[in-house]
Amino acid sequence: MKVTAFRYLVWQLAALVIFSATPMISHSSQAKETLLVSILCSRNSALHQQVADSFKKYLQSHISRVEFAVYYLDGGQEILSKIRKQKMDLVYTLGSRATGTALKELTETPVIASMIFSSREFVNAPNATGVMLEFPASIQLQWLRRFLPDAKRIGVICNLQENRQLINKLELEAEKLGLELIAVNVETPRELPAALKVLSRRADVLLGVPDKIVLSSQAAKAVLLCSFRNRIPFVGLSGSWVKAGALYTLALDYGNLGTQSAEIALRVLHGTPAGTIPPVAPRKVMYALNLKTAQYMKLNIKPELVKAAQHIFR
Repeated sequence: MKVTAFRYLVWQLAALVIFSATPMISHSSQAKETLLVSILCSRNSALHQQVADSFKKYLQSHISRVEFAVYYLDGGQEILSKIRKQKMDLVYTLGSRATGTALKELTETPVIASMIFSSREFVNAPNATGVMLEFPASIQLQWLRRFLPDAKRIGVICNLQENRQLINKLELEAEKLGLELIAVNVETPRELPAALKVLSRRADVLLGVPDKIVLSSQAAKAVLLCSFRNRIPFVGLSGSWVKAGALYTLALDYGNLGTQSAEIALRVLHGTPAGTIPPVAPRKVMYALNLKTAQYMKLNIKPELVKAAQHIFR
């Protein structure tokens, strides 16, 4: 009897262990379920590929099982139907075109966006957030003071209807730093010469902002000519502007942009609703510098700023 009772007890304990282990195994398999992430690019370019690669690398290092499907809008609108059928856990968009299309067509899927200029693209999109391309006004002016500590009056040419929100932010940050912002409105390219004439008499530095009128090739030539004639440094919009004669431009680390986007994506994949995460600016600041322009304008750029430049034009 004692042996039989002992065997019965062992059998009961074994059954209890097996029964208890069943949900644990099930839970473990759920934890290893493969997550599906779609990357939707506005176009197929080396820059988009760099951002996408860093995005994938970060998620792969933090999620044991994740699969990616990369699409380009150049492939046609049927791409969106493919993404819907695959029931992706998250969509990462690169560029305004891809972002706009995803927000319109994929209202039930979390969307993380990058390579876009304005958070206005997220209006009425509770399923989306992302990383902007533009540095905030505070960062722009802080770096301007580092390069040009004696400049007090900052001239800006833009279409105020297009850039009113940005100008308001610049004015607010300039006031905090004891600077004066002089914004001159231009509505057509014909008004540009007159606007430059006003700023040539009043501004210590010209600050470039994204604007459809000022971004044209003809406008660029006029702005840089005004800058050189009057020895008023111009803060450019890209490396090509600096190469053409702008003093410097703030630039992005595109690899870090993908990583920053992936960090937000990880939060969303862990359960945080995308719409509750505010869009953010790039966290890493790089810059290109034109030393030839600095020498011509007799500007004394600090050695540490020269040393830290990612690209120097001499």
